[in-house]
Amino acid sequence: MSYYINDYNNQNELLSKAISDLTKAKYHSHKIYIHNFANFDAVFLLKELINHGIVDPIIHKGRIVTVSLTYASKNKSKFYTI
Repeated sequence: MSYYINDYNNQNELLSKAISDLTKAKYHSHKIYIHNFANFDAVFLLKELINHGIVDPIIHKGRIVTVSLTYASKNKSKFYTI
């Protein structure tokens, strides 16, 4: 999937769409790698992730090294994690 800022009104809308696309049952237990996440990008991403499910960060030496996102299926009958 590719996302271009020009296709959205702002960066939050783009990020929300990208997260929505990932919160599908088929991605359950998948790992997603984000370059430079612990240094800077985590702040922006965490603000949006909390709108999509339960966020569980792991912090090591003051840096976020892992974040789990638990989200419900469309009918709220099952929960998934990425």
